[in-house]
Amino acid sequence: MDSEVVRGKPLSKDETKALIELIENSRIITTKTTNATNNSLKKKEWHCIAERFNANTATCRRTPQQLRLKWENLKKNCRKYNTKIRMNRIKTGGGVAEYIPPDEILDRVGSLLGSTVSGFVVPFGGDREPEMLIAGCSDCANVDSSCEDARVLNVEIKNNSTPPVSLAKSVVLDCELNDNSEVVLAPDEPHHVSFTTPRREKKKRNRDEGRSARNVAIAEYYSEKKKNLKSNLLQNKLKNKNIKLENKKLNLEIEKLKLENHKLKLENQKLNIELEEN
Repeated sequence: MDSEVVRGKPLSKDETKALIELIENSRIITTKTTNATNNSLKKKEWHCIAERFNANTATCRRTPQQLRLKWENLKKNCRKYNTKIRMNRIKTGGGVAEYIPPDEILDRVGSLLGSTVSGFVVPFGGDREPEMLIAGCSDCANVDSSCEDARVLNVEIKNNSTPPVSLAKSVVLDCELNDNSEVVLAPDEPHHVSFTTPRREKKKRNRDEGRSARNVAIAEYYSEKKKNLKSNLLQNKLKNKNIKLENKKLNLEIEKLKLENHKLKLENQKLNIELEEN
């Protein structure tokens, strides 16, 4: 019956702060180790926290199960709160970011949870391409990775006297290589650094240009097709009008023939009457 939780009046803000303060002072509740010994210690500690909590608050008596359930709900809400803040920072929808009001209680819960709130920050990995250094010969007019005397190196230059520089593009250095394919830089001599566009950037640009030309050709094709469909539709409308006019003309001719036939009948009757009189 200990697992059953009796629902009561929700904790107020002051009661929640008092509960968090008691949890902050307890090292057993905030420990991450889970085994049979720690679980029994946590169970006893929750009873102690419930006694202290009920001694300080005079509104309603709380059971250890209720306080523990409240703590679990606070941890869930804290993780959701931090996830919402993180997604609000990295979303790319544009416009003004959503304002998320600060929450003192959830901030205190987050300080207790530590890295389990937002996860671990991994300093390595990712899909970024490594920075490339192309050490080429001085006789090459156009420095390229396809040059026979050029070598593509991943070099990390450390100098305590100058701040680190982030190089997003490939860098071409006038330097020497030793037998172990290591870059040798003179410490006192100035080094000529020139920036060039990597071959993959050129390929990507050419691919984008070809894609845009293809999109333009497709748009022109569909615009011409739309014009042809409009002209065909107009021709069909004109044909339908001509057919309707021809039908009206035929109907008029039929009515004319009917009138002539009726006129002939009347003349025939008139002749018959004259013959009978004679």
